[in-house]
Amino acid sequence: MRMRDALPGNYLTGDDLDGDVTVIIERVVLEPFRDPKTRQETRKPVMYFQRAKRGLIVNRTNWRAVAELYGDESDNWTGKRITLTSTMVDAYGKQTKAVRVRPGRPAAPPLAETTVASMVPAEV
Repeated sequence: MRMRDALPGNYLTGDDLDGDVTVIIERVVLEPFRDPKTRQETRKPVMYFQRAKRGLIVNRTNWRAVAELYGDESDNWTGKRITLTSTMVDAYGKQTKAVRVRPGRPAAPPLAETTVASMVPAEV
């Protein structure tokens, strides 16, 4: 059993990804968080994806990566595709896995046969 299966968190982490994952952005919202050091409440952007259970807390690095693809206004990111990956980073004095947005727009997936069939009108 993996830790992510036994102790799932509320938000996506680098441990949750086993390679690159292309997702479609559903929405970006500001959510309240409490700073563990100062105990003060702050708000951070969280990006949610279609067919995903958890959102991604968006840091400056990932915000800039998405902004490079689709502009700085997060309201315009809805329906856009990005690729997420897990990479090792230095954080708080140790190496840890983090989620990063890959540069470049992901290629559109091929249409599934069921999708194509649903686009063709039935014979009369």
